[in-house]
Amino acid sequence: MTGTPNDPGVVPLAVRDCFRYIQKERSGVDNREYLLRVSYMEIYNEQIYDLLVPAPTRPSNSGPVVPPQSNIRIFESRTEGVVV
Repeated sequence: MTGTPNDPGVVPLAVRDCFRYIQKERSGVDNREYLLRVSYMEIYNEQIYDLLVPAPTRPSNSGPVVPPQSNIRIFESRTEGVVV
């Protein structure tokens, strides 16, 4: 998703593309203002995790920190497909 400096992933490429578009549009006669909002979510074991929420501080030997969970349930229905 995030890639490397020599081979950026989909997230850096998408953000870069957004800013290039804004820069190109702002160079015109129009003095438009832009607002860019970004979400970075992970769906794992039918739970949604917001990856932009900072992890709480912890001692280095306490193991991994699990991102905060949402209360939204995600499941696959035989008749409706993926349901959120």
